Amino acid sequence: MSTPQLVKKSIQVLLNGNEMELTMPPLLINNSTYVPLRGVFEQMGVNVRWDVPSRAVVAVKGSTTLILNSVTGQTTVNGKIIATDQKPVFINDSVYVPLRLISEMLGAQVEWDAGAYAVRINSNK
Repeated sequence: MSTPQLVKKSIQVLLNGNEMELTMPPLLINNSTYVPLRGVFEQMGVNVRWDVPSRAVVAVKGSTTLILNSVTGQTTVNGKIIATDQKPVFINDSVYVPLRLISEMLGAQVEWDAGAYAVRINSNK
């Protein structure tokens, strides 16, 4: 994996048209936008918790359960392994996840607005 680089202008993240306040800025890693997990997904109505024994993030929305294992990098949705090279990463004591992959797995639509340097998430909370 390449080393994450801070961008010159912070990426704006919008949820249903409203700018999200994030405690840590989004990062670009291998041309994908990564965001701090808890801040974004709780605002989307996702229940997020840390499972200490497995060292995994568990995110639940409705009937969908996502598990992101921080040791193996494996992502599962409702018990099925998702083939992806986008893995969660730890940076400054925060878990960052690939925004598009995780949001779409939880039923949201994600689009990149290059002109505004923004990610737009449309979610029915």
